[in-house]
Amino acid sequence: MQRLVLAALIAPQNDPPNGPDLIAWQQFVLVSPGKRVLDIAVGGASNLHGNIGRHDAAFESVIPCDMVRRDIIVLAASDGGLDALRGIVRMLPIRFPAAVFVVQHIGSNRSILPTLLSQAGPLPASHPAHGQGIVPGHIYVAPPDHHMRLTLGLIHLDTGPKIHFTRPAADPLFQSAALAYGARVVGVVLSGGDGDGTAGLREIKARGGISIVQDPDQAENPSMPRQAIRGGDPDYCLPIAEIGPLLVRLSSSQFTSVSSQEA
Repeated sequence: MQRLVLAALIAPQNDPPNGPDLIAWQQFVLVSPGKRVLDIAVGGASNLHGNIGRHDAAFESVIPCDMVRRDIIVLAASDGGLDALRGIVRMLPIRFPAAVFVVQHIGSNRSILPTLLSQAGPLPASHPAHGQGIVPGHIYVAPPDHHMRLTLGLIHLDTGPKIHFTRPAADPLFQSAALAYGARVVGVVLSGGDGDGTAGLREIKARGGISIVQDPDQAENPSMPRQAIRGGDPDYCLPIAEIGPLLVRLSSSQFTSVSSQEA
C-alpha cells in the first residue's frame, strides 16, 4: 500500500527558489513516504535544496482532495462596500492564517481605508509597496490609482489601463491570485456598482478556488453582487454576518490525505 499526502505551500519564508532553480513552482506538491517531493501543479522540474524532482506518470491521477486550506483571500468593494468590509474584518481572529487583499474603487483619491480596517478588527492593514512579500494575518489594501496583482509570495502594483473605468480594479487582483494560487484562493464580491470582480471570480472558481458574493438584497449597491451571480454562479451568496465566519472556517481547513494506491 502506497500512501500519498498532499501538502500546501504558501510563499516560502526561507531561501525561496528563484532564477534557474524555479522552473515550474506552484502551490501543490505530492510527498511520498520517502519524503521525495513531486511537483504536480505544472509538471516541470525544479531544484529546491535537492528535494524537487520531475514527477512521473504514476502520480498524475492522484490529485483528489477533500479539504483545502484557503490562505489567499481577495475582496472587492465599491459603492456601499465600506461597512461590508468592516463587518467582515471585525470577525477575523488575531491569528488568522490567511493573507487578505482588498480592492475598493477609490481611483486616485487619498485613502484611509487601511486605518479604518485596522480599527475595525484585530488584523493590521496597510497599503503595500511594489514587490512586498506576503505574510498571513495581514490585510493589504490596493493603494490609490494602482492595480494590485499577486505572484507567488509577492505583491505587484502597476498603473496599467483602467479596467471597468477604474484603477484599482478587482479583476486584476482576482485573476492574478487565481493564476498564482489556484485552489487556495477565496474571492469575495461585495456591494458596488458596475461588474468589476465578475470575470475574476469566475477565474477563481475555474481554478478550484471558492467564490462568495454578498447577498444583493442586503448590499447598499447590489449591482456588483448581482453581476457576479449572473456571470459566475458563485459557491456562496451570503449576508455579511455569515461571510466572516465562513472565511475563518475555510482558512482553517488543512489538506488531508489524498488517496491510497495498491503498490
